Amino acid sequence: MFFKTKRKNFFINKEMQGRYMMKVFIIFAICLAVMMLIFNGMSADTLSISYEDYELILDSSPNVLWKKMASSIWIVAIFGGGVLLTSSMFLTHKLAGPMFRFEKCLKSMKEKDLTDHIKLRLGDEGTELAEHINEFNHMLGAEFEKMKDVSDRIHQDLILLKEKIDDSHVEEKKRFIKLCEDCDLLNNLLIAFKTEKRA
Repeated sequence: MFFKTKRKNFFINKEMQGRYMMKVFIIFAICLAVMMLIFNGMSADTLSISYEDYELILDSSPNVLWKKMASSIWIVAIFGGGVLLTSSMFLTHKLAGPMFRFEKCLKSMKEKDLTDHIKLRLGDEGTELAEHINEFNHMLGAEFEKMKDVSDRIHQDLILLKEKIDDSHVEEKKRFIKLCEDCDLLNNLLIAFKTEKRA
């Protein structure tokens, strides 16, 4: 079920991963702005003394600190945002990778290939769903093989019975030929599915 490989592609589903990364960054920016506003409100009735360019400045704390915060907030936003975007890219990768594998497996199933198994990396999301899909494919393939065996036996029996019907029973012979054709059609439908036995 799990396998270790080197990561070749950081963006599996660019649209989905980009959307989540942008949402995380916006939440980060909103939290940063709210923190600044709370800090500003809590220090509104205090005074601060600062020393700049050989001058002693006495002003309200929000005014003094706001200037310092405004110049340093970009460093926090860029560095923190970069760390946040990188970590969210890796976190979304744990979701985008399995989604890609699910889509690939379901496309194979749609093309009547029941041999495709979903293999996920250690730590990926959706392991239970992958196990259920793999079990379903295995079970469905085994059931198709049983139906194919039953269909083959019916076909063989029909061939033996066909030889025993004489030409005097024209109507029965026509029905019998139709039954043989239907059995062949069923057989062909079952053969079209690729199972583990016929992989």
